[in-house]
Amino acid sequence: MDFNIGDKVSFLDAVGSATIKRIKDDQVLVEDESGFDNWFNMNEIIKSQTIEVSSVSIKDGPSKRETKKLPFKDRGIQEMDLHIHQLVENTRGMSNYDMLQIQMVEAEKALKKARKAKAIKLIYIHGVGEGKLRYELHNWLTGIENISFYDASFLKYGAGATEVDLW
Repeated sequence: MDFNIGDKVSFLDAVGSATIKRIKDDQVLVEDESGFDNWFNMNEIIKSQTIEVSSVSIKDGPSKRETKKLPFKDRGIQEMDLHIHQLVENTRGMSNYDMLQIQMVEAEKALKKARKAKAIKLIYIHGVGEGKLRYELHNWLTGIENISFYDASFLKYGAGATEVDLW
């Protein structure tokens, strides 16, 4: 596939999208949605495509039609950021135990939501830290049927995420 600088791309083994900044041989430097630059092999990315979807707005009457461009990507992959600052506004007065309990409750909710949505993967972003959240998350996931889990893509998440396959 031909890639050009400025192309929008998606990752084959990770959630998210990026913009190509540089091309060198079979490698591309992309800037992801968070502003981070990463190198990928060309066979690890795909060009983002759009499809046109027409819809009729009943509120405006059946004669008014609008066309929207939607991303052509729905692989059933969900992400859940378990960093405590993403889950609560303020941690003042909370113990480490309290924060861990909130994170684990949110992890369970995310799994239920992913299963209800018939997702094929759920990625928990837990960060590195001291490893307590990762340990508790893996311990909990070990007791759940019809899943497998492993460390998520290091290129995308560093050492701070767990990928769960749902079947």
